[in-house]
Amino acid sequence: DSHTWTIRNNVVENLSMGIYLWDELSTGYTPNEAPLAYNNTVIGPNTTIENIGIVLEGSENSLVYNNIIKDTYWGIYASDNSSGSTVRNTLFYNMTRPAGNSTYSLGGTAATDPNFRDLTTDQTGNPQLQSSGVKPDPFYRPTSASTLVIDKGDPARACGSPAVDGDSDSSVICDIGAYEYGG
Repeated sequence: DSHTWTIRNNVVENLSMGIYLWDELSTGYTPNEAPLAYNNTVIGPNTTIENIGIVLEGSENSLVYNNIIKDTYWGIYASDNSSGSTVRNTLFYNMTRPAGNSTYSLGGTAATDPNFRDLTTDQTGNPQLQSSGVKPDPFYRPTSASTLVIDKGDPARACGSPAVDGDSDSSVICDIGAYEYGG
């Protein structure tokens, strides 16, 4: 794996910025070197302060996929110099940004660049996580009701943890978020 940074299978809770991808290089990254953030669960403090699920600060060509972003003001915020970055198969839920703004609560170039995210794979809705037991696991593990999470990961990308056929349809596709249902 030639990516400069890989952030995967993490639960980040109650921080002003959940995951921060930053490029200090003036030349930027090539697509094969770019920061990679996948199969993470980011839970904000569910307030109206400007907390952010995932920040892309000058991170050209970053790949962000198979993540759950919940209870944040901004889902994803990208600076103007984050061109070529992609967000796929990410579930957004309970964004606290005032009504009338983007469903995905995107800020910066993420809000204006139509190539930044794949609306055919990103979605909104309740991830139906366990929400009981020890944190982070099993508290943030999907339940059988997690239909927006189970087997909804990007099949073209490797999972951070071994994929499980969570919906019994004979296909083994990774789930969205830090944990696999039944894994």
